[in-house]
Amino acid sequence: MSLDPFLCFDFDEFVIGSSLLDFNVLSFLASRIWFTLELRAHVTL
Repeated sequence: MSLDPFLCFDFDEFVIGSSLLDFNVLSFLASRIWFTLELRAHVTL
């Protein structure tokens, strides 16, 4: 039974990598939202 080489990955490594990717995306979105709120606060003040 031959598998597709792309399916033969280390599952733990994949999960850790995807969770790190999610963390990077979330931190990026949080920083963008924080920057927008700060900018809006400075504009209104």
